[in-house]
This record gives sequence, C-alpha cells and structure tokens, in this order.
Amino acid sequence: MDNVLYLADVIKDTQQQAVDADWNGLPSEHLWSAHRRLLAQLEAGDEWYPLF
Repeated sequence: MDNVLYLADVIKDTQQQAVDADWNGLPSEHLWSAHRRLLAQLEAGDEWYPLF
C-alpha cells in the first residue's frame, strides 16, 4: 500500500499545516479548504487517500 495513505492521518497533517500557517501569519485558506474537503471524504465513508 505504498500508493495510499490513511485519510485520518492526511486530515490531521493538513489541519496542523493550516494551524501552523495561521500561527505564522501565512495564507492558510487553501489549507483549510483542503481540510474541509478531506473531512467530507471521511464522512462519505472513504478511509484511504490515493497518491496517484
């Protein structure tokens, strides 16, 4: 399973990147948008995030 990641881990990483960007005064809306999209995928029943 080298071509997929566990979706919950990707969500956690994206959230941390967004928080870090906010903390450092950097643009973060694109990260929060990705976070919301990933959460919607998780709620729809997806468990894996493909890297291809």
